[in-house]
Amino acid sequence: MNILAIALCIWVAAVPAARADALKASVTYLKGSARVQPAGSATVEDLVLGRELAEGDTIFSLARSRVEIRLETGQIVRVNDTATFVLRTLRQEGGAVHALFDIVSGRLWFTLVRLASGSDVAVVTKSMAVGVKGTVWRADTAEDGRTDVFVYEGTVTARPGSGPEMPVAPFEHVLAAPSVAARKSSFDEAQDERDEWVRWNKNRDRLRVSIVIRERYGDKVRTAAAAETAVIKGFLGRYLFKVLDREQADRIRATEAYKAALKGDNAAAAEAGLSVAADLVVVGEAVASSLQTPLAGHPWSARANLAARAVKCDTAEVVAAYAPESPARGFELTDEAAVHKALVVAGEKAASAFVDSILASWREEAKRGESLDVVVEGADFDGLQRMSKVLADLPGVKDVRRLYLVGRRALLGVTFAGDSTALADEIHSARFGNLGVSVVGMTAYRLELEVRARRAMIREP
Repeated sequence: MNILAIALCIWVAAVPAARADALKASVTYLKGSARVQPAGSATVEDLVLGRELAEGDTIFSLARSRVEIRLETGQIVRVNDTATFVLRTLRQEGGAVHALFDIVSGRLWFTLVRLASGSDVAVVTKSMAVGVKGTVWRADTAEDGRTDVFVYEGTVTARPGSGPEMPVAPFEHVLAAPSVAARKSSFDEAQDERDEWVRWNKNRDRLRVSIVIRERYGDKVRTAAAAETAVIKGFLGRYLFKVLDREQADRIRATEAYKAALKGDNAAAAEAGLSVAADLVVVGEAVASSLQTPLAGHPWSARANLAARAVKCDTAEVVAAYAPESPARGFELTDEAAVHKALVVAGEKAASAFVDSILASWREEAKRGESLDVVVEGADFDGLQRMSKVLADLPGVKDVRRLYLVGRRALLGVTFAGDSTALADEIHSARFGNLGVSVVGMTAYRLELEVRARRAMIREP
């Protein structure tokens, strides 16, 4: 029995006997060219942005292309160039996902972190079957069947050939090939991120977060940043966040907007975050105090109160706030050590409280209004101005707001009387002069545009 047959047996045994409904999937990013062979058809068609895919469809990505497929339940599959895979099964039952993906060859990335209870997802290649229960991982499959699996969050269960199952944890890698015993080992994240395919996927998965916490002890501002460091560590433990480095945070600290943000100005906080191209900025203040105690061995006691909020940079919306009822405490031999401990504890508690509420709020992104986010890659200031004018004149567009431009990456807020698909159609038909504008990504509330300058035509004399 081959690996696909084994996986099918396992999958069928796991899926409930009750009838499941079709699970919708659609193409939300397409760069380059790709093809689709619909289930039961001998015809191969061009894959287009927004195309809905169904159980049994086969996807072919061509050279220098990338495809993102989003399930209606929120899971994401991304496909690098020159890959072939089949959507063998795509069903849902009460929110639970039942899916089986068959990779013939190529590199695929799976962000499956929102699987509901009762879900069963499996991936098969010529040499391995992989069971998934909500995780982030990738599979690189060669035409001869050799498969490399790398896990970034959660755990998958790999079953190479007819061998025993093996759990694969974060930052572990398993290699399997036909007629070769599987090998599992750890991998270095920094080395792995030298792969441009890995970096691209992580950038799409993660929210860019800047964390800036001011610390005061008495009437002095501390520079040790104990609470801020503790908050950062709490975010670093979660795959879906990319925390900007200390240098970027220091750039925010140097702005007038940051000073206004500390006084409660959310628009200023958003402006400060946009200055470093953050999606989210966590801004707040930790205030510590201390006193001597009669305790032997711990003569100093300190307490720290940390209040902070997370502000979405494109809308200035507060998506989470933290203000505990009681302070964090620290007991140590010296005054400074006790203050440091109290601030660290305060930061740890804040990070724990923030992470889940931020993710819950972010997943409801843009559902409360008709404003669409339009991300523009490759435009300078002049180009963005020209684009904004063209967009403002499109049918159905009521308003265009330039929210930020950092490193040729811009975000526009477009108020449009319609959905993202209709706006994408209008942009596709519009003329942008010497700018080549392509819609490369689309979700219900967001469009991604790529801009290239058209080469001037040279006429022969």
